[in-house]
Amino acid sequence: MLPQAILDEFLDVPAGTTDENEWYGAWNVLLTEYFPVREGWIVKPQVERESVDYGVLFKIERQRIPVMFVEIKPLTAMNSLSVRADADAQMRQRFLDFFDAMPTILTGISAFGHVVCKYELDKENKRITPSKIERRTNCVTDVAPRARWDLDLTTAEGAARIQAIFQEVKNVKLNEVGFAMLLQA
Repeated sequence: MLPQAILDEFLDVPAGTTDENEWYGAWNVLLTEYFPVREGWIVKPQVERESVDYGVLFKIERQRIPVMFVEIKPLTAMNSLSVRADADAQMRQRFLDFFDAMPTILTGISAFGHVVCKYELDKENKRITPSKIERRTNCVTDVAPRARWDLDLTTAEGAARIQAIFQEVKNVKLNEVGFAMLLQA
């Protein structure tokens, strides 16, 4: 399980809230616990003000290189086909945004409250997982099936899986990215 104080942050979010701001504190506590500044990690909450419905993106960096990011929506929005589609598109756009500065593997977390889907981009083969589901023009297509969000942080299994993901992120090699960025400077 997650440490009790972190679990309490997630469980204390009002049930049924439609405000994603309610989840930012819990996510901030979780990320700063597992990516502590004393180990060289920087958790950067970034406000996205380009749209009317702006939110916060959490970007995790090491040596100024993005290694992971988290996009958060309210748990109640997970039942909306269109919100899941928007969340999926947003994750894929973030990979494009970070591509030039990323290490060999970049991890993204799409969170609906405490329920998450792990995304990953392998820079070498330019492949994002999970795979994109294309829209069909003559019918409604669920391009981001609800079943993709299958990791619940409030369960023992979900806590173990997110901790394993965080450890994978910490193990990513940064040196080739740092070297490439130095050459561009």
